[in-house]
Amino acid sequence: MEQFRQHQKERNIKLSPLVFIMKAVVQVLKNHPNFNASLDENSENLVIKKYFNLGIAVDTPNGLVVPVVRDVGKKSLIELAKELKETSERAREGLLKAEEMRDAGFTISSLGGIGGTQFTPIINSPEVAILGVSRTQIKSIWNGESFEPTAMLPLALSYDHRVIDGAEGARFMADLNQVLRNITEMLL
Repeated sequence: MEQFRQHQKERNIKLSPLVFIMKAVVQVLKNHPNFNASLDENSENLVIKKYFNLGIAVDTPNGLVVPVVRDVGKKSLIELAKELKETSERAREGLLKAEEMRDAGFTISSLGGIGGTQFTPIINSPEVAILGVSRTQIKSIWNGESFEPTAMLPLALSYDHRVIDGAEGARFMADLNQVLRNITEMLL
């Protein structure tokens, strides 16, 4: 992913890691529909979403807000990058409307730009799951013969145990890691 991003940057196309993560999450949500869901107002019924609207947490001078990027699976990386930039700017300026922060099925909270190595994201109710993304770190990984510098992207998944159990959460993360490792497959 990072090699592809840098190649695009050389062509003057700026793509943040978050847009790749958004596309990867949608691909994984298709196989894990309980994660793309919310509980009704009485917390009695699970509403599984058939669309892929993602809440994206944005840090603003007035606190955290979560605008929704709609139909993520139908948009290109470039379209998502442009929309994410515009939406984040409007959020920081306090120009978002209430309806722009509704109808997400899943949220991503990225602290990569701020720093930190790990955090526990809090579920954005009434949704049932959220992905936390920290800053990419270079770690020495043993490849069987020597230590090799490897980019590692710390991810943290929080979910409502009334809907999702630990094994299902682990499968979601394994699938997400696989998609992010094979970025070219996601782009097809």
